[in-house]
Amino acid sequence: MDSIKRHRLAATSSLVLLWAQRSKTWQSPIVSTYLDSLDLDDGLPLLSSCNEAWIDYRDVIINRKYTVLQLLLRDLTVTSKHRPPCRQVVIMGAGMDPLSLELAARVPGTTIYDVDVSNMTLKHKLIGNACAKHDDENLLIHCISGDLSYPSSVMKLLEDKGWDRQAATALVLEGMSYYVSASDLRNIISEFSTPDLKNRLTLEYLTTPEYIAKERAAIPEIVFGIISEEHIKISRYAPDQIRNMITMVRKPTAVTAGSDAFKEYTLRQMSKNRIGHCGWFKQDKSGWIRICHVKI
Repeated sequence: MDSIKRHRLAATSSLVLLWAQRSKTWQSPIVSTYLDSLDLDDGLPLLSSCNEAWIDYRDVIINRKYTVLQLLLRDLTVTSKHRPPCRQVVIMGAGMDPLSLELAARVPGTTIYDVDVSNMTLKHKLIGNACAKHDDENLLIHCISGDLSYPSSVMKLLEDKGWDRQAATALVLEGMSYYVSASDLRNIISEFSTPDLKNRLTLEYLTTPEYIAKERAAIPEIVFGIISEEHIKISRYAPDQIRNMITMVRKPTAVTAGSDAFKEYTLRQMSKNRIGHCGWFKQDKSGWIRICHVKI
């Protein structure tokens, strides 16, 4: 195994991890080992700037990550009369986030595919180092370098790594919908749409301004202005746009009667589920991101 070395991440890659690393969302020791191998110092100036916009922005990220993890654990472990749990997870725009490690450690036997355009070779190496340190070589995690603007090519890369199109898959789109176009987002979801709605989608997105309280509207504008690269337009969606997008990409023969539950979580609901009360998000419009969970 390589000698202990901290690998320096870019500022934007470090920022979310800095917000989330002190939360109790990630509980597996192997995740702590993995995070210890990352140097997040370049994200500190961004963290300081975002905290000036709103000192409690950290709660947004922790609520998001907690909710995504809980929904996935449900997808991977809960069995209904007609639907077994998923045994595959595809995380698009995975970056250096340790979600795949946490899931693999908590639900043994799950095969997880991390997909992103960069850092996947490094992530594969660091995951391998963490597994070796914990004498755990059985975590089934594949790190795939792929451009999400070309979903069909990504699907081929997934299949080359053993992804089974016929088996139920949990698709995760967290922290990436901001940076792809609406057409690319729709195409990604469409690739996983099935006639029998056997797959599950967890999608996190930034709402359009009319769904944010006026006294809070400036916060996401400032924060996303800080973290987005110059000249990159941030994609935003109204809840009805997300609903319509998913309805449109479902296969024509999809069985929807009795199984069309579209569950959406505002930051108010995320906070209440995590800590038992709404915290900073007293109303649905107090927050600016939402998570939908739906069968596709």
